[in-house]
Amino acid sequence: MQMFTSGDVEIAQCFWEEYLNVPKAFPALQAIQEKHGTGQLRLLLRHYPLIHACECLWQSMVPDTQQHFVPFDWLFIPWFLKNCIIPTDGYTYIEPISEGQMQEKVKNFLQHSA
Repeated sequence: MQMFTSGDVEIAQCFWEEYLNVPKAFPALQAIQEKHGTGQLRLLLRHYPLIHACECLWQSMVPDTQQHFVPFDWLFIPWFLKNCIIPTDGYTYIEPISEGQMQEKVKNFLQHSA
């Protein structure tokens, strides 16, 4: 069983809070909630591989890149949820995209925000 750190818990809380703030901004997540319920969506948003991918992507960024996504919870988390996750079996399971795809999305974001 995977043990969660306080940082992992913080990321999961940020995922949930961001979704609750603007559910219509995340149609795939909203579809999961409508079809399978709030509890299932909450469970999926605290799935360790998703949290770990978010943390690893953040840690892989140099400080100058991180500055484009600060504050973490208000800019990076929504960006991550919109760009770096996919439902893998229609609606009941969410996984992060590959690390390479994430890095490419960060690169594209930086090019378009300059």
